[in-house]
Amino acid sequence: MTNAEFIEGVAILGKYLAPDGFGIRAEHDQIWIGGDEPLTAEDRARLEELDWFYCREGNGWSCNT
Repeated sequence: MTNAEFIEGVAILGKYLAPDGFGIRAEHDQIWIGGDEPLTAEDRARLEELDWFYCREGNGWSCNT
């Protein structure tokens, strides 16, 4: 994943984060971002193209560092 792909993914997911919530965390070699609303099909497809993946356990999207 390039820096540009990472930044684009964060920008997409940022649209779904609550402004006063805590939806971002990093663990070991993975970054996780959870949102409060379901993503559009277009945003979901783009994230997958950018090598982000949905993490059911964390109820959010992740990427490897």
